Amino acid sequence: MTKRKVIIIICLLIIVLGGSLYLREQKENSIERVQEIYRYKALAESKIQEGAIQEALEYIDKAFQEFTISEYNSSYQSIWDILMVLNKIPNSSYKLIDYLDVILITNQLDKDAEIYFLRKKAGLCILNVKYIEAVECIEEILELSEMPEQYYYRGKALVDLSIVANHLGAMETAVEILENIQLDTIDELRQADLEIYRLLNLVKNRIELEDYDKALNDLGQIDRYINQLPLEKRKEIACFSTLNKAKIYIGQGQIEEAEVLLDELQVSNIWDRTQAYQTFQTEYVTVLARLYTAQGDYDKAIENYKQILEQRFRGSSYGDYQNAINGIKEIYLKKGDFENYYLYEEYWEKLGEKRKKGQAEMLYQYVDKKCELAQMKQASNRVNIKNQVYLVILLGIILLLTKISLLPMGKRAYKQRKIKRFMKNNNYFLVYQPIVNPKTNQIMGLECLLRLEDKGKMVYPNILIPDIEETDMMEEIVLWEIQEITKNYSMIKGIEGYAKDFYVSLNISYKEIAHKEFIDILKKEAELLRKRGICLCLELTENTSIIDEQCVKEHIEELIRVGFLIAIDDFGVEYSNISLLDSFDFHKLKLDKHFIDNIEQSVVVQNVMKVINELSIELSIAVIVEGVEEEWQKEKIEKFASDNFSIQGYYYSKPLKIDEIKNYRVKE
Repeated sequence: MTKRKVIIIICLLIIVLGGSLYLREQKENSIERVQEIYRYKALAESKIQEGAIQEALEYIDKAFQEFTISEYNSSYQSIWDILMVLNKIPNSSYKLIDYLDVILITNQLDKDAEIYFLRKKAGLCILNVKYIEAVECIEEILELSEMPEQYYYRGKALVDLSIVANHLGAMETAVEILENIQLDTIDELRQADLEIYRLLNLVKNRIELEDYDKALNDLGQIDRYINQLPLEKRKEIACFSTLNKAKIYIGQGQIEEAEVLLDELQVSNIWDRTQAYQTFQTEYVTVLARLYTAQGDYDKAIENYKQILEQRFRGSSYGDYQNAINGIKEIYLKKGDFENYYLYEEYWEKLGEKRKKGQAEMLYQYVDKKCELAQMKQASNRVNIKNQVYLVILLGIILLLTKISLLPMGKRAYKQRKIKRFMKNNNYFLVYQPIVNPKTNQIMGLECLLRLEDKGKMVYPNILIPDIEETDMMEEIVLWEIQEITKNYSMIKGIEGYAKDFYVSLNISYKEIAHKEFIDILKKEAELLRKRGICLCLELTENTSIIDEQCVKEHIEELIRVGFLIAIDDFGVEYSNISLLDSFDFHKLKLDKHFIDNIEQSVVVQNVMKVINELSIELSIAVIVEGVEEEWQKEKIEKFASDNFSIQGYYYSKPLKIDEIKNYRVKE
């Protein structure tokens, strides 16, 4: 062996040995650090028992600071185990939320860790009546949990969403959310846990809605999953099922059966279980109070209700306080003790005012996070926390967020998937309705109208258009329509009797016009249309108030410059007004069917039509009257001095399929 080879081997041995020693040292340091973390935890728990809360908080903070940012991903369950010591300190949940914010703000979490910590924060926010933050956490979880391996967390988040709805008093919404959760988590244990979590909350809402038969049926379904859980978890679930069954029996008047069940629970050691079930005490005491009330033992019932009002139990919600106060009022009313009845009525009003203030503050938070400064000021000027109307608005905002925007198995996401499927499978198709000048009998243009065939049945615009608008997919539909027009233009131009400046029109709303990125796409499409010799008119539909008039005006000017014609559609209805004539550049004005239907009997309509006739002549604006069906209506339009009037309606033709266009002839 040469000297050179010996040196190389020795160097390699040194490297390997050095690496092993380094790893060993790192491992030993890691073990020491873990031991130090749990020593701090033990000291914190000891200080809590001694009542030295500040020292306990310091030890918890020391334990938390030992974790590196990378360990937020690898040791998130250990971190939560340490932070949960805070749960033993009264009114410390806000501190716990602060720690979670420190973790989440790093932006270095992997998907599993981020979902884990967001779920914990959502639960804490719900307990602390911070519903806006809770819903925002849930929204983030839903965005992160799109793959089957995260469906467990997705389902849990949706159940949490139903809890927000329940706390706001919207039990029907909660039931709708829970009934729509249909997720396969792949893992049987997690699937069982999710289903039980869903069913328990479904039972709770059904009981509050006094739908006892369905509640019992849901309880029965829990039995299908419970045996898949670990023994200790099975005991907890069994206690909750028993408690809910007792609630149902009391609601149905089966008092003796309920008493037997509650006696069974009294000997169950459930009181100090995990945080997920910490509300059990409140629920147990509430049900016990209802039982005593049903038995006529009013003093015991009041005693139990007062335990809730004195906030002896963690996790009590506003609804729990409401139930307790209503229970006490009911008892005093039965006893004829009106002095105490009105005392608790006053207590309830004060609690209600406190809640109203909190709700108004949540509305401000929502506005602050979701709106520009000007919109925030406008909303602030309108809000009066003493006005019940605005409490309804607040509830509406949150329920709208939960019921429409966030529910992935709900209406919005379902409709989006359905619309994409329709586009992919060619369920959508276009029909074309002729626009005819009654004086020349020339076809000035065709309006393309969207239609849908689903499962062999026609779906008409009053159903399909709102679905597209609700899901913000109108831009995709407009681009699809342009592609269809381009693809079929040779057949479209096969129509006999079209005018020299013939055009095809389609509908587009101000919302799409206000979107800069969409305008840029349309400008690119305009170049392709020009090469094909296609003149396209965009009919601006007025289905919403204009958000930014200046922006819309600038975008319309851009579209006109690249060759698009612009029409104001449905003029005279909803948000439409004469000021639009001076707000934007446009080429055509489409009058709603209301005008022609009322032109005989309405003096107002007659005068408006005279003004429009004069404008048409002076400004060379084309006017299309929609909904013309009768001969006399056509004759009325022919009498106007302007030659720029055209007719669209069944008098000349129904909307035509693409293969019907070549055979169409204008009625003489």
